[in-house]
Amino acid sequence: MKILFKLLVLLLCCHATGCKKNVNETKPFRASFSALIDHSGFSFEQSGDYRLMGGAGLMDKINGTDSAGCVIESRLEMVRTSPVPIIQNSIGIYFINHIPDDSLNFSQPLLPLPERIFRRLFTPGKYGYTYLPSVKGGVIVTWYDGDGRKWGTGADDPADTIPPAPPSYAHNEFEVVYSTPVQPGTFNYRQEVHMTFSCWIYNDAGDSIFMDHARFNTIFSY
Repeated sequence: MKILFKLLVLLLCCHATGCKKNVNETKPFRASFSALIDHSGFSFEQSGDYRLMGGAGLMDKINGTDSAGCVIESRLEMVRTSPVPIIQNSIGIYFINHIPDDSLNFSQPLLPLPERIFRRLFTPGKYGYTYLPSVKGGVIVTWYDGDGRKWGTGADDPADTIPPAPPSYAHNEFEVVYSTPVQPGTFNYRQEVHMTFSCWIYNDAGDSIFMDHARFNTIFSY
């Protein structure tokens, strides 16, 4: 009887504490970034200071063709609010694809991009860079340094002048090494994507620095 009582007490204790050592707890996903930028190391993850941002857009009939330019972005940003708001030490990745108009569903203006196409945008493999989203598909990398100055591989904004002229991408590399759907949450589609890349990034004066051994694990949403 004493042995039975001890076993019962042990079971009750396990129930109260959850027997944590025997339970696999899934940690919530946190976007993360690391790289050597101009020979200085940077590493940060999604937190109270770093917020995960994103967006999506479609440019219909680009360059007078029957194609739409699809832009999906993900950014891990730190915003300093004092003395004035400024983005600093922040990374952004833009995936640009030119998609035939007839593959989109414009009868649903809020969701014209079908899920199968969204998932396909992040297929594991190597990707090229692009300078202007309206001219060619590819990826654009942007970086805000500690002073809030913007650097990039291409013009992610039509009004942008970064870089001020199309650069050479001969020594740039970009690869999606992991890609999987995740629960949609408040968005219709979400995709966890892990990327590795090395590239020259430019400011509006045409100065360049090298981003090496970069790794960005994030979520793209639509």
